[in-house]
Amino acid sequence: MPHIRLEQSFQTRRPLPFPCWLLRAALILAAVAPAYSAAPKIPPTYADVAYGPKPRQKLDVYVPQTGQAPYPILIWIHGGGWFASDKVNQAADPEPYLKSGMAMVSIEYRLVSDATADNVNPPVVAVLGDTRRALQYVRLHAPDWKLDPDKIVVAGGSAGALSSLYLGCEGERADPKSADPVERVSTKVLGVGAGIAQTTLDPQRMREWVPGVVWGYWAFQPGIKNYNSEPDFQQFLKRRDELMPYLSQYSPDRLLTKDAAPIYFNYGNMPLEPAEPVKMGDLVHSPKWGLGFQKLCAGQGVPCYIKYGGHPSEKYRDVNDFLFQQVGLKTGK
Repeated sequence: MPHIRLEQSFQTRRPLPFPCWLLRAALILAAVAPAYSAAPKIPPTYADVAYGPKPRQKLDVYVPQTGQAPYPILIWIHGGGWFASDKVNQAADPEPYLKSGMAMVSIEYRLVSDATADNVNPPVVAVLGDTRRALQYVRLHAPDWKLDPDKIVVAGGSAGALSSLYLGCEGERADPKSADPVERVSTKVLGVGAGIAQTTLDPQRMREWVPGVVWGYWAFQPGIKNYNSEPDFQQFLKRRDELMPYLSQYSPDRLLTKDAAPIYFNYGNMPLEPAEPVKMGDLVHSPKWGLGFQKLCAGQGVPCYIKYGGHPSEKYRDVNDFLFQQVGLKTGK
């Protein structure tokens, strides 16, 4: 497997093994989300705002210059498998949202390698814990930026989509007794936009929904260097019972209740059955993840919509139309 050096904006500077599906994901995202951009072309209104003490606990805030304040908020969570990328190099393009009167906040969070360096085990605790803290920080400081703390939706691509699902499904996690004012703030959101999403952290369910897929084990095992290893995935399966307390706390399918936020899955033109030979990227970003999750949502009565190749957008024009409507904007401009 080839080694490439991460961009200078990444926290980790050493070469890391990149699976081909991660490089493929950026290309898929460009087709899945019209608002996706390799890097925003306009500068943030507030850059590198620290929501915590760690180097990657930073966020960029884009505030509309037109429309009526306070503005609703889209929180964007970048992908990269939780072991690569950042809030700039895999961000959504804020321009369509700003033109429609919606602010965008692009967040960064600790990667698996950062969590390992911080002695967080399993790493997923830091990865997803950071996204929750970022959400709470944005809500706490929204009035300072002329934003509406009661109108927040979350979205992301690939692993960032799973992070968004986590926030949309975990329910209220505010701790009113915390000494930290950030932790006392509500964690509820109004909607989740999930692009080429993985939807579960349970390895058994992964294989039930997407046979043959290899994904996610590095979020539970510090020090993993190979991100496309069937033996490592088999070890993940063997440890499932041991890891169930963490799966119950962090896997969106385990957190899903009737009170979850409405969800829109966007797999663009990804086909349900990819052509032979099947590439791992076809499995890692298969619409089958979304269809499996949609069935769970139906059982809970949670609104859930999906688009993929050969299956047109359900109810909404596209994922952005869905996000706009969740915060009371009738359409994007």
